[in-house]
Amino acid sequence: MRKMLMAAALTAALTVCAPGQDTETVFWQSVADSTNRADFEAYLEQWPEGVFAPLARTRLVELGDADEQYDLGVAYANGNGVEEDAGEAVRWFRLAAEQGHAAAQFNLGSAYDTGRGVARDEEEAVRWFRLADEQGHAAAQYSLGAAYANGEGVTRDDSEAVRWVRLAAEQGYDFAQLFLGFMYAAGRGVEQDDEEAERWFRLADEQDNHRGKQRLEFLQGR
Repeated sequence: MRKMLMAAALTAALTVCAPGQDTETVFWQSVADSTNRADFEAYLEQWPEGVFAPLARTRLVELGDADEQYDLGVAYANGNGVEEDAGEAVRWFRLAAEQGHAAAQFNLGSAYDTGRGVARDEEEAVRWFRLADEQGHAAAQYSLGAAYANGEGVTRDDSEAVRWVRLAAEQGYDFAQLFLGFMYAAGRGVEQDDEEAERWFRLADEQDNHRGKQRLEFLQGR
């Protein structure tokens, strides 16, 4: 069926070719605004090294798998195989995030939190962190907890901060373990408890988080 459709499309392209136009250009013009992946797959099957091949591959990713979109976002964020471009990274993370990709939702939230590649917006950062939180993303849970602790994008609430940070800490996220230790040591959002603080600092230290070791030494020396 796909080959029949391709043949029909090529026949149509040939039919409408104006003098001086080539079949590839006419075919591309007929599918450039399509939202059907098959159109771009058909173009690449016929012209894998064509003039519009890079655009066709980009459209396939735009219309395609969230993992591919996320990976391209990471590539642009870090300059892996492409020129580093925070704005392009945000664009690709958004496409994946809108498909429910948890890591992309977290990265998009982080972009809004830091203003990298997009205007800084603490409330929008929190919105994307929450969506990732719903899927159990530990870094997003930690980030939402930090937002509550600092009153960024939400009303400051130490109890909520502890709740979210604990979820991440219980998944083994070392920064959350360190943060939870701080909350117990300071008595913020929980009853002050040096033993519990030491427990969480130790767990962070066991993951080579040097600040966990520093806080352990401080607690044990006072």
